[in-house]
Amino acid sequence: MTCKEIKRKGWKAYKENFAQILLVNLIIIGVSILFSMAVRMAVAPFSITMAARAGMFSGAAFPLSANIYASILSASVLLLLQLIASLALMPFEVGISGFYLSAARNRAPKSQEIFAYYKRNPLNIIATLFLRSLIIFVVYILAIGAVVAVLLANFIAYNRRGGLSPVMVAAAIAVFIAIFIIFLFLQIKFFYMSYVVADDPERKPLEALKYSWNLTKGHMGKMIMLGLSFIGWYLLPVVILAPFVAVFFAMLANVTSAAYIIFVFFMLYVLIYILIFAAYFFVLSPYIRLSFVHYYEYISGGSPSPAGDGETAVPYTQITDTAGEQTSEITEEPTSDTAEEPISGIIEEPADDTPEEHTSDEDEIN
Repeated sequence: MTCKEIKRKGWKAYKENFAQILLVNLIIIGVSILFSMAVRMAVAPFSITMAARAGMFSGAAFPLSANIYASILSASVLLLLQLIASLALMPFEVGISGFYLSAARNRAPKSQEIFAYYKRNPLNIIATLFLRSLIIFVVYILAIGAVVAVLLANFIAYNRRGGLSPVMVAAAIAVFIAIFIIFLFLQIKFFYMSYVVADDPERKPLEALKYSWNLTKGHMGKMIMLGLSFIGWYLLPVVILAPFVAVFFAMLANVTSAAYIIFVFFMLYVLIYILIFAAYFFVLSPYIRLSFVHYYEYISGGSPSPAGDGETAVPYTQITDTAGEQTSEITEEPTSDTAEEPISGIIEEPADDTPEEHTSDEDEIN
């Protein structure tokens, strides 16, 4: 299956479910804002209390150590609350994936599906996605350690020799490239993790991790090519906004520019930015996601529908377009020998319509 075919299927699914996708994206924005505000409001009383204990509101000078101590504790509480919020939103993430799976499988998804996984083994879902996040976090910490070690080695070499060693510079570049490749590799390997969990929320965390890891085996190149095929859409906002930014800063540098002209131009820039953001969030992002979901369907062969609670989705090889044409591989037709055997066993010669023969048939059945 080519990238063009995958994107065509993704766009078709987007158009058919536009209203529900729009509603789901609005719900996502609302939930994100709600959780962000809840975390900020929860940590605010603690921050104020720590600031008061440090003497920040007394009007007198307070030790720098007390300020640092209060800041560290406030940041720790904020990180803890953000971690709790992230764990609480994991079934919501799987619900979004389940919604897009239903859209790709032509099952007329509903917006309430994004909350359905809070009732479908949510603890197992949280454990599975937490394991994925933990692996990425550990690799992230190791990568930071490698970067710090390379920078420290370059700093020591600079102080000893009065300049940077070409070998150390090459080592630093190699480390950065290796980290980029490792992160790209992990992102691809775990890309379909939430979709795997949406298909089977009862699957054990290690089994889901292994399945998601093996699912993309042999398909990483196609996934990268599919992602790069959308790069023009990502660069389009830059092309549109770059002239506005250049003109705006040129007007600021020019003291003769009227203030109201600068203000109008700035508001125009903000308006265009909002329109581009809306186009990305409500059109481009779902379109890209549905395209990748169709590729997931292609490499996984179709799975039980997340909206059906045990129902089996139509296999991907049988999904047809609106015109009824087959859109993927068509299974082979049975041969004439295999087709005639069951027919010959079912069709019998018609018997004479006499009462005696009917009676004898009934006796044989009895």
